Amino acid sequence: MAFDLFDPAAAALDEETRIARAVADIARDQREWCGGFLCADEPGTWANMALGCSLRGERVTARDVEELIDWYASRGIEPRVQACAYNHPSLARRLGEAGFVLLEMELVLAVNPAAALRTPWELPDGLRIERVSRDDTVGVAQFADVVCRAFLDERDDPVQRELMERAARHPRAINLLARLDGEAAGGASLDIWGDLAGLYLGAVLPAARRRGIQLALMRERLSIAVASGCRLATVGTLSGVATERNARRCGMAPCYTRVALVRPGPGLARSV
Repeated sequence: MAFDLFDPAAAALDEETRIARAVADIARDQREWCGGFLCADEPGTWANMALGCSLRGERVTARDVEELIDWYASRGIEPRVQACAYNHPSLARRLGEAGFVLLEMELVLAVNPAAALRTPWELPDGLRIERVSRDDTVGVAQFADVVCRAFLDERDDPVQRELMERAARHPRAINLLARLDGEAAGGASLDIWGDLAGLYLGAVLPAARRRGIQLALMRERLSIAVASGCRLATVGTLSGVATERNARRCGMAPCYTRVALVRPGPGLARSV
């Protein structure tokens, strides 16, 4: 199957900017920093990070990094920066000098969504996928509950669930709930940013896994991307997990790698 080529640098600029803008909108506290945002929320939650920084040639100084460290430390949060190969080299250099270390590497895959759907496919028996309106209070609460429990392997976390509800109500969020034999089994979201469709939050409850639900959620989001006129769809994933396998089944190919860099410190809450 032939897929349209994409420019990794352009894709990274759009994708990292998309995420930075969305998290800055969702987080309770934020400020601009080196072309991107420092974002903060409840200690331990995923919204605590710096994103979209130094993507347009902004040079990062030692003083900039000191400001970043102080901003997070004053909130009791471990400083965390999301970066990729297309940041200005000064970002990695200055973070390294300040004691930041590599925490995590994530692969970003991409595809032309129209090309991804050329392979025939059928929805698994008993599965229905429905869109959850951002204005549906009950629906958003159920969506956030299912996705959080899926990510946390059924562990309940009210703080993470409330943050997920805010994410689901973001003006660009398109949220999907998967029902297997009538019961909520998983969920996923999509963010349309210009002609780019960012796929995120795809998760399935443990009892419903290995039934093709995540693949179905991925294909449904790609269909929405095509209907919205998107020319590129992206998804970020750890390597070797179900998201990567299903993305590759949809013809998504590696585009670039993003990393999480952190500066551990005594008494600072580590974010997930």
